Amino acid sequence: MENAVNRRILELCKERGYTVYRLSSLSGIPTSTITSILKRNNAPTIPTLQKICQALDLTLAQFFSQGFDTLTPSQSEYLEEFTRLNPHERELVLAYIRGITDARSGNEKSSKTSSRKKSKE
Repeated sequence: MENAVNRRILELCKERGYTVYRLSSLSGIPTSTITSILKRNNAPTIPTLQKICQALDLTLAQFFSQGFDTLTPSQSEYLEEFTRLNPHERELVLAYIRGITDARSGNEKSSKTSSRKKSKE
């Protein structure tokens, strides 16, 4: 009988089209260990599960959340598209988003500063 952790790993691999070999390559965990976890129902250790989560591009919290039901549909779409990018593309997207939010934060700070100056005059 499969346990919930094993089912979740299988579900996430299926969603991503990952084979045991692919998960092994991405996580650095031997194929035999992953096979043992998935087919023989051996529970993974926390460090092993963390490596699996990294390979699946998830946090442990996301792994155990059984999906992203707290996200809006558009947030889920952003996240889904983001997970399809390679690491370099993800860095570029994050830099772009940070640039936008930093610029907006700077504009908000400067507009607050301007309004304070005007109210003092």
